[in-house]
Amino acid sequence: MSSAITRSCRQTLRRDGGHNSHLSVEKENLDIRMKANLVNPRISPEGAKLSDLSRVAAEAVNGAREVVLEARMYGRQEDLKVELSSNLDNLISERINAVVRKSMKEAEDKVRADMDAAVNAEKAKLLEGVNAGRKKVSDALQSRQEELQRNLDIAKAKVAELEKRHKGKDRAGAERS
Repeated sequence: MSSAITRSCRQTLRRDGGHNSHLSVEKENLDIRMKANLVNPRISPEGAKLSDLSRVAAEAVNGAREVVLEARMYGRQEDLKVELSSNLDNLISERINAVVRKSMKEAEDKVRADMDAAVNAEKAKLLEGVNAGRKKVSDALQSRQEELQRNLDIAKAKVAELEKRHKGKDRAGAERS
């Protein structure tokens, strides 16, 4: 004759999730199963300085819509076996990947900003050199134009003087005749 005791319990809570549990005892074997669904769980890790992993795990749990925990204890009383499983490993893995992607993006943005700053600094130096070269050429051109203008003025003055002398000779020759 087999004496078995089996008891099941199911409770579902709409806001906070719910749990299922099952207990069975048959002769010396025990089988306890539990599944809990935690909807929008929140944890507050304590401690002045959390490790990065603790912070990431807390963010993963706090950002999850649902955490599913399953546990089973079974076997003879002297040799009970325990199995635990949850979706926490996936949640934490997803959060770590998000943190890594964000860190990579920040590092990429910093490298890009540093490169842009270096390029802009070199461009500014180059433009400074170009502008200094332009000024040098412009100053040399201005100096040459001023020198040419002085020479032109001197030439005009000599032409005017020669014309004046030539007209004076023409008048003196006309008066002699």
